[in-house]
Amino acid sequence: MKRIFLFLTFLLFTYPLNTNNLSTHIICKKYGSEDAQPAFQQLGLEAQKLVGITDPITIKKLNSHSPVHKLTRGLCIGGHIFVKETKNPNHARLTLIHEAIHLKQFNGKKFNVINKKKYKRVEEEACLESAHLGNCWICTCFSALGAYSCSDTSEKAKKFMAKGYPARESYFDIITTQLKNKCCCDYHANTSHALKSTLLNLLIKKPKQAAPTDQ
Repeated sequence: MKRIFLFLTFLLFTYPLNTNNLSTHIICKKYGSEDAQPAFQQLGLEAQKLVGITDPITIKKLNSHSPVHKLTRGLCIGGHIFVKETKNPNHARLTLIHEAIHLKQFNGKKFNVINKKKYKRVEEEACLESAHLGNCWICTCFSALGAYSCSDTSEKAKKFMAKGYPARESYFDIITTQLKNKCCCDYHANTSHALKSTLLNLLIKKPKQAAPTDQ
C-alpha cells in the first residue's frame, strides 16, 4: 500500500513536467526545433529586452513544412517564438518585437492584453507597441504598408479587423512622431532620401487591398 501511495505521489508531481515536455515536443515538431541563426538570436534578445523580459528564450527557426510558413513572418505559441529566416535578418526586427510582446502577453494558458488602458485586443497591442518600441519610422512604415486600410472593404481586411489587427492609419501618429524626432534603427540610419520619399508617398496614396505582415 505504501509503495502504491509513493508511486501515485511521484506521478502527481511529475505529470505537469512530463505534460510540458510533451507539449514542447509537439510544438517544435510542428513549427521547428532548430535554433534560428545568430543574427536572428541577437534581434530576438534585443526584442525581449525592449519588452522587459528578464529571462529571454532562444528563438526557433520556423520550418518550411510548418502549416503557417507561407502566412506569417513570426509566431509565438506555447511560450516559444519562431521566426521565418530571410536573406536580410533586419527585416524581422519588428516581427521579433511583435512576437516578444505576445510572449509577455502569454500567461501559460492564454494571451491577455498587458496595457488594458491603452489597448483592447492582443494583436492591436502587439502591432502598435512593437512599432513604438522599435523606434524607427522606416520600420514602422513597412509595418503600416503591410496592414489593411480603413477604406479596404475586402473580406481579407474584414477578417484581420475581426482578429483585432490595427488598420494602416493607426500607425500614422507613430510614424509622424518618429519622423519628427528622426528615429531610425541602425540598419535604416543610412537609408537613401529616394527610398524615404517613396515610403511616405506610398502611405499617403489610396491603398490597395493589403494584409498585416506579422500575424
